[in-house]
Amino acid sequence: DTPTGANLLRSIGITRCDLLDQDGAIKAFTEARRIRERCGALETLDGAKLMMNLGTTKGLRGDLNGKLNAYAEARRLHDVAGTLQSEDGALLLNNIGNGRKEWGDMNGSLDAYNEARSIRKKTNTLETAGGAGLLNNIGAVKGQVGDLEGALKAYAEARAIRERTGTMETVAGADLLMNSGSAKEDFGDLDGAMEDYEAARRLREHTGTLETANGALLLMHIDELQNKKAGRGTQPRKVGLRC
Repeated sequence: DTPTGANLLRSIGITRCDLLDQDGAIKAFTEARRIRERCGALETLDGAKLMMNLGTTKGLRGDLNGKLNAYAEARRLHDVAGTLQSEDGALLLNNIGNGRKEWGDMNGSLDAYNEARSIRKKTNTLETAGGAGLLNNIGAVKGQVGDLEGALKAYAEARAIRERTGTMETVAGADLLMNSGSAKEDFGDLDGAMEDYEAARRLREHTGTLETANGALLLMHIDELQNKKAGRGTQPRKVGLRC
């Protein structure tokens, strides 16, 4: 029962989660938490990381309430340890934002995302793939609450970061372009939307991911927009954006 043993169990849990053994992962994470509590090593950065792992795995099992509770505990541990103002803290807040979005709490989601963005700015980690992913999440939620200008601004910033960091030609870059195209379409910029959709399709072809669920969603967007531009009616889109 030592912090080293808890770290080993955390590593085992991560491996089990990667192997889709979520029950085994939760068992390992829970035992690691018990050890840290017993030896007084829970209120630390490693303890906060452990609780984030536990929350993420509970979310994969469909336990959204358990996920959010574990994330809330992880945040408390970061606060106690004084480690929230870090890239690890920003990652946790991004995950909290994702969880609140799943819960339907869009305002709470944006609050968490904006706090993560502030931390990334302070720690000089916004200009990273993780920072771009965060901005994509911000854009998706802003689009869902009707703030299309805010969404487009966030997507443009995310794209600029990916271009500067050489992370645009990726699956995440394709998702970003699809989201940006959808926001432009809703904003009435049909030509701009088609440019983004076509760029996203080229990236998916380049990364070999066109024949995936999100690749199919992208092709559906392109088909619907082509019909719209040709004056042919289409059914309203009911699918959400990936974020």
